[in-house]
Amino acid sequence: MYVEEIKNKQGKKVYRTVLIRESYKEKGKVKHRTIANISRLPASKIAQIKAVLYGEKVFLSEEEFKTSNSR
Repeated sequence: MYVEEIKNKQGKKVYRTVLIRESYKEKGKVKHRTIANISRLPASKIAQIKAVLYGEKVFLSEEEFKTSNSR
């Protein structure tokens, strides 16, 4: 898994999308699957997610582990 940032320009506006993605091979071709859209998170949270996915050790407080919504 990795974090991918996509920038789309329409007119004078630039739209930024940040996705958590996964790569896999299907019939010899590399494909990508989107796991989550994290565009609305603050930049500090996105940086923490990137660090965790790339194997860095990150220390978080208990407040950041609260479950806000689950199925």
